Amino acid sequence: MWRPDMSPNAKRKSEIDNRRFKAWKEKKERIKANKEAEEKAILEQQEAKEPWGKNEKEKEEEEDPDKEKPNFEPSGALLSEFKTKKGVELKYVECPEAKKPTTKWRLYPCKDDKILDPYKIHQHSMYLLGRDRRVVDIPLDHPSCGKQHAVLQYRSVEVTDEDGQPTKITKPYIIDLNSTNGTFLNGTKIDAQRYIELMPRDVLRFGYSTREFVLLHEGLI
Repeated sequence: MWRPDMSPNAKRKSEIDNRRFKAWKEKKERIKANKEAEEKAILEQQEAKEPWGKNEKEKEEEEDPDKEKPNFEPSGALLSEFKTKKGVELKYVECPEAKKPTTKWRLYPCKDDKILDPYKIHQHSMYLLGRDRRVVDIPLDHPSCGKQHAVLQYRSVEVTDEDGQPTKITKPYIIDLNSTNGTFLNGTKIDAQRYIELMPRDVLRFGYSTREFVLLHEGLI
């Protein structure tokens, strides 16, 4: 909050923090409303589903079982190089399309309606989150979180530009490393071991921790 005795720099920082907090609160309210609507729709779908039938997700996995699944198993000499870090066996190996982003992304931790100092997450192509501080890039200290809980991965993917021509851009994704208590995107638990695309202002939560992480980039600050 701004005070008359603040320096110009402190005043500017306070104004920026207030705007971030307001945007985060609005996002949180939208997420809550969307989650309630999704839960109602899921309940109705489950009630209507025949017990012996297969749902759409199961059919989709049968048709394309490898869709958006990462490659956890490198081969050859790479296996010994990438499977351990500081003597700790790693659960994740980067995908071939991994790429460092050009956009300056930030991950803002929020606890008890307070915005903490952000993590700068644009300097590498991936960031490991979890409790094991020997190997993780972003620590998750809550006991319900896994030692290697999830990975924020940047991937170079092909899209169609305004002229209808294929081009590649680098997008952020989150992948849960088969954690016990899950990873939540905007209040909804995501499937494990699948890349889920992230968008600006998305909110992440891990395990039973109440700490939330808001994804923003420099253009939104």
